[in-house]
Amino acid sequence: DMGTLDWNYGEVNPEIVYQIMEGLFRADEQGRPVPAAAKSYSWNKEKTELEITLEKRAWSDGEPVCARHFVDSWNRLTSKEFASGYAHFAHGLKSYKAQGCEKLIVAFVRPTPEAPALLSLYVFFPLRLEQWEVEKKIFNEGKTLIVNGPFKVEHWTKNQRMILGNLRAFQRRNVVLFVVVHKNQAPSPEGFTPSTTCDGRHDGFSTVNDRPQSPVFIPGFATETAD
Repeated sequence: DMGTLDWNYGEVNPEIVYQIMEGLFRADEQGRPVPAAAKSYSWNKEKTELEITLEKRAWSDGEPVCARHFVDSWNRLTSKEFASGYAHFAHGLKSYKAQGCEKLIVAFVRPTPEAPALLSLYVFFPLRLEQWEVEKKIFNEGKTLIVNGPFKVEHWTKNQRMILGNLRAFQRRNVVLFVVVHKNQAPSPEGFTPSTTCDGRHDGFSTVNDRPQSPVFIPGFATETAD
């Protein structure tokens, strides 16, 4: 069951979270990390510090996606009070800070050339902290959750049905809108692996090189197009 959409908490349904959120990086058709919310990035000589410049992206409420939203998310992920079972993914981070809205500086405890792949994981997605501080149950309800991906939650009946609607302001072209209906059937024996779902891409978008594809079949779900 999709009990929560809280990507910092970690125990979520990744097939859904990769539809409604976008991180700094995603995987391309070959499973290689490429920029998503990141516009560009550069390393220092030792590969211990990453400077990331963000694309001009917007949240579902129209506010710009800023570097501080990643900082807020990662602070929450690593907080002892929050006690995420997935905080270990951030153990290699030494520090991270925002410089204005569009620049994020990330330092690592050792040379980490694999950082773009690491930061594509959903636990590192940005967060509108001010919404969570006011609406503690927002990740369990979904409909008013502020997101930055191509889809948002339109309807969610626990254990039965979730409908995703597209965000017209999303900047990637030709993203296919589809409806996801939870069927309560057993998960695929192979389990979910982002690199083999949705045309080999982590983010779950049903496109290849910006060409719209057929609606994606997700194990345990049925899909259908919607107008």
